[in-house]
Amino acid sequence: GFSVAQAARRVKRNQPQMSLDEHGYWILDVRCDFEYSILYPASCILFSSVFICVYPCSSVISSHIEYPNSMSELQALWRHQIEEARETLNGIEAQLPQLETVAQAVVRCLQNGGKVLTCGNGGSAAEAQHFAEELVGRYQKNRRSLPAVSLVADGTLLTCILNDFGADELFARQVDSLGCGGDVLFGLTTSGNSENVRRAIERARSKGVVTVALSGRDGGQMRSLAHHEIIIEAATTARIQEAHLLCIHFLCEAVDAAFS
Repeated sequence: GFSVAQAARRVKRNQPQMSLDEHGYWILDVRCDFEYSILYPASCILFSSVFICVYPCSSVISSHIEYPNSMSELQALWRHQIEEARETLNGIEAQLPQLETVAQAVVRCLQNGGKVLTCGNGGSAAEAQHFAEELVGRYQKNRRSLPAVSLVADGTLLTCILNDFGADELFARQVDSLGCGGDVLFGLTTSGNSENVRRAIERARSKGVVTVALSGRDGGQMRSLAHHEIIIEAATTARIQEAHLLCIHFLCEAVDAAFS
């Protein structure tokens, strides 16, 4: 049968070529002339640190890989992103009073025996889970473990709710069972338009849970929906996520100070 090793020998025999196109991008041209009339399953070849998917057939296979023309262009891109990040993070200073109010709400909740719930999608899910583990584990100082639950952490539960109720109920369904009056729910969404986060906040408010929205851009559909909101007015998702993480760490510092 056809193997990766056979494919690799054929690629090597046909001498792959690297060249620049008219736009200044590097082109990796791999020519493979296969003798078989039957199409075998695709195989993956590791060539020059690039994975190329090869489909055996009597045709020419090319892989176009785009790179900046030089390292100086790449560094220029990075410098632009650094400046963009600097502007975004500097914008958080105007929200410090609101962050302090949120920090007080979290500390009050934990001192009164309540818990923190967190939710989000994708990168926001990762940050939601990070916030919860910083409370249950620790941030910087040794202090007692504090109750927090990430609503994104249980894979089997998520697939159960997704299968039976749909994606829009992923977090609201958990708020129904876990949320209690006096708890605090954090909903993270860079766009402010995540329907499952929006529903979770609405459901939480109906149960007397204090709600906090960490969103971005103009706040989206969730603007003014939560009791407290931190809106990162940036256009790039990555910058919004970075700013959200800084806000989370600010809150963790406030918790450390209150419970150490």
